Amino acid sequence: MANTVLGVGTGVFLIVLLWILALIFGIILLRASGPIKLGVIAVFLVALIVTLALVLFPRTSATSPPFKEAQ
Repeated sequence: MANTVLGVGTGVFLIVLLWILALIFGIILLRASGPIKLGVIAVFLVALIVTLALVLFPRTSATSPPFKEAQ
């Protein structure tokens, strides 16, 4: 488990970072005037699609390969 950040895997860290950035960018867009305010919908849809891609298509398999003894 060498690839951990703050005790969690890098995927969890990336998803949390993605949603924090989407929230900040969404708040900034909500404070804008005019039709640019609707950009909030796009920001959260992109964050949702990226999150689903990271969760549903893992980089490695869930099961580890069988242990092979050295001879």
